[in-house]
Amino acid sequence: MKYLVLLASMLCVPFANSAAFDTFITQYNSTNTTFETQVLAAPSNDAFLRINPTTHLVEWGQLSSNCSFNSSGFFTCAGSVGATGPQGVQGIQGLQGSQGIQGVKGDKGDTGATGATGPAGSIQPSAPTSRSLSKATAYQCTDNTKPCTLTITLDSTTSVSLVAPTQSNEGVVTLGSTTSVATGTGTNLFTYKNNQALTVSITVSYSSTQANTYTVNVPVGYYFAIRQTVGAGLNIVSTYEQTI
Repeated sequence: MKYLVLLASMLCVPFANSAAFDTFITQYNSTNTTFETQVLAAPSNDAFLRINPTTHLVEWGQLSSNCSFNSSGFFTCAGSVGATGPQGVQGIQGLQGSQGIQGVKGDKGDTGATGATGPAGSIQPSAPTSRSLSKATAYQCTDNTKPCTLTITLDSTTSVSLVAPTQSNEGVVTLGSTTSVATGTGTNLFTYKNNQALTVSITVSYSSTQANTYTVNVPVGYYFAIRQTVGAGLNIVSTYEQTI
């Protein structure tokens, strides 16, 4: 029967070739006749004592790289990582989270392209207002930044007799871009005429009053004037203006 005796190195007689932290092992030989002592050099890594099943001698057993001793003196070994398992079924959808705070206001974008021109709107003139005008004087619309429409009534009384058998009263409405309309520079839009002649010799005298009304459209910034061109009896009965 074999006996295994483990003795601490401090109780054994030192060997000549021993080193620090070497371990001495004394055990019977294979014939059970005497003790034999061997020296096990201190291992460089974690190790444990084992009996070789072939030689029956005590020797150091080395741990695999995936094994290590814990603080209690036991060693544990980690197995190799297995293959990834199949993906599990998707869990149910969680509750909706609360709304986050509003972000900061972004930069102002570029100005968009100009849209298409819309259809022309209907003209809505203002209510008519009365104006007092004089002949041979240049006028503009009351608001000269806008066009206007004028309604002008002119009249005159022509009297003829044996002494003065003919008499004429004529006038024009002149439109232009300068104040020179007062002296005739521009376009004569309308001509007023009240001309009479005595043709019946037995008639001593004859008198005729004639009134005409004219509508004048005045563009923005233009001038107009009412001028007597023949005679001296032309009257401006009334003038009404409507801003467009």
